[in-house]
Amino acid sequence: MKKFVAVLVIICFAFVMVSCSTIKIECKNGYAYLAPDNNGAPKAKTVRSKMVFYILFGLVPLTDNSTGDMIRPKEIVRVKTYSSFIDYLIDCVLGIVTISVSTIDVEVIK
Repeated sequence: MKKFVAVLVIICFAFVMVSCSTIKIECKNGYAYLAPDNNGAPKAKTVRSKMVFYILFGLVPLTDNSTGDMIRPKEIVRVKTYSSFIDYLIDCVLGIVTISVSTIDVEVIK
């Protein structure tokens, strides 16, 4: 019985820490250019950031998972999606009800 409970706890923890979320990278009312992510690229002038919440381990977005409101037409941008330390803390608390979080950063180059 102890082995079963231990395996169940490990499986539940794995589901809390893993998600399959999707981010839509788009620009409303025009088009934008994606900058390469390499050492020779210029530094970002501004960074726009937002957190995206999902339910069912990333299957259904609760908030807008698009960059349409963050990217203006004809900008050169670099988009980064990641889970920060704060996201992991939120995941640990809300993961019990299958809510997960990701962060989107849009770095404006020009």
